[in-house]
Amino acid sequence: MFDVLMLIFLPLISVCVFCCLCMKLKVTKCLADVGLSDERNILSKKLSGGQKRKLSLAMAIIGDPRVDIS
Repeated sequence: MFDVLMLIFLPLISVCVFCCLCMKLKVTKCLADVGLSDERNILSKKLSGGQKRKLSLAMAIIGDPRVDIS
């Protein structure tokens, strides 16, 4: 396998770049899942109360926590 990143970056930087790209996709999907896609570029302090609750939910679920609701 050949990747141009291997030629120009340190291994640490190559993995960080890949991670950032993957996380951006994950964050974008998470914001869409909670209904905040249109608000993604608005300062948090300017969000409505409900939007702030959605943001809290997005921040809670971004790491794929194990949740048992019974």
